Amino acid sequence: MKHKILVCMRLKLLFLSDYFLVFSKKASIICFSTQRKHKRLINMSNFERVSDVLEHHIQFHHRVHDLYKDMLTNAENEKVKMLIQTLRNHEQQHAQHIKDYIEQAPENTLETYFQYSHDEDEQDMFDNISTPATVTVDHVHDVATLCDNYLEQFYEEMMEAADIPEVKELFENLKENILQEKMKLTVDVTSLLDM
Repeated sequence: MKHKILVCMRLKLLFLSDYFLVFSKKASIICFSTQRKHKRLINMSNFERVSDVLEHHIQFHHRVHDLYKDMLTNAENEKVKMLIQTLRNHEQQHAQHIKDYIEQAPENTLETYFQYSHDEDEQDMFDNISTPATVTVDHVHDVATLCDNYLEQFYEEMMEAADIPEVKELFENLKENILQEKMKLTVDVTSLLDM
């Protein structure tokens, strides 16, 4: 999986009737239409603010939470159900952590723009996850690892693209959080298997 991250920058805007122009050291003039509900690039692809990326990842965590909910009905036994419920709680905590950050973060960090595409990679990941007739600890562990690896790689790529220290630090923190959760998952799976 490779996200198409091209630019991270603070932008200077010049408004002209229905469009505004964006100037940056790293990019030539880029036009955004102000007539659309969602800003759409003309002759460019996917520009989003850091806040948009974070909002999208809140939705990602909700989607994974719902995926685990669907697995509950096919859980092999109570241990698997406990593991799934633990993971659902972790997804809620991740989403809340990002919401809290958005509320407290400096506006100039949240308003930093990235040009990238994430939807296809993410959809491919979800398309490759199936729920078997009987959900085992191994299956749950594999799905959790797949989701965590996706986020870890995504945050790594965002860190590499960020040339603003506050934005780089944000994605470093999110990546570190994912790494800690992966370690917790391993401990949780081990303790469940020992029960």
